[in-house]
Amino acid sequence: MPSDMLLAWGPYSAALVCFMLTHFLPRVGDLRGRLIMRLGRGPYFAIYGVVSVLMTVWLLVATANAPYVELWPYAAWQKWVPFVAMPFVFVLTAIGVGVETPYTLAGRRDAPTSEAQFGRAAISRHPVLLALTLWAAAHLCANGDLAHGLIFAMSVTLALGAMVLFDRAASSQLAQNDGTAAPRRFFAQAPILSLRPLLSPSWRQKNGKSMAYRAAIGLLLWLVAVSMHERILGVSPLPHW
Repeated sequence: MPSDMLLAWGPYSAALVCFMLTHFLPRVGDLRGRLIMRLGRGPYFAIYGVVSVLMTVWLLVATANAPYVELWPYAAWQKWVPFVAMPFVFVLTAIGVGVETPYTLAGRRDAPTSEAQFGRAAISRHPVLLALTLWAAAHLCANGDLAHGLIFAMSVTLALGAMVLFDRAASSQLAQNDGTAAPRRFFAQAPILSLRPLLSPSWRQKNGKSMAYRAAIGLLLWLVAVSMHERILGVSPLPHW
């Protein structure tokens, strides 16, 4: 590879490698488990969350400044896809933090799985991973260049793969603890995505206020992200015809 090309892609490559390392290194040799024992679960995940956000911002900034290699031509309508999708992404994320199941990203590790049908897990057992999938797929549509295509396609793949791994872990552990019928009950009570609980008066009475509060926080964070998007990444998220 010519030296000028190597220099041009260097910042993007470095950000991508560091992003991958921060996500996969804690799994090596049970490093995450040892750090949780030393720091405590709360402090570990707080630090890891901050690092993950910083790594993501660095990668997105590096991607925005990477050499442009077109994969498909840009059309104005494509920008509407992430603009429409992102409010749902932020609401799903707000719903998903501390969701009442231990078998997902950002779920409650102490959640009693037999009560999954009574909480936000009845809407989705993988809300944060769904949010990540929707975010990446929507931005993949609007960014038809090599640098963006790689990170957004990778993000979709990782999120979907994580859902499969979490579901396998849930199936194995529930079957071991409560019998072979337990996984079917759990997956029925906590589907991938369902709006049916919103039609249930008893579910709304128990969870409606929390859902509304979290949805409002998600929409507020979306508005903040819209206002900061161009300042941080140099590209306006607002669509145009």
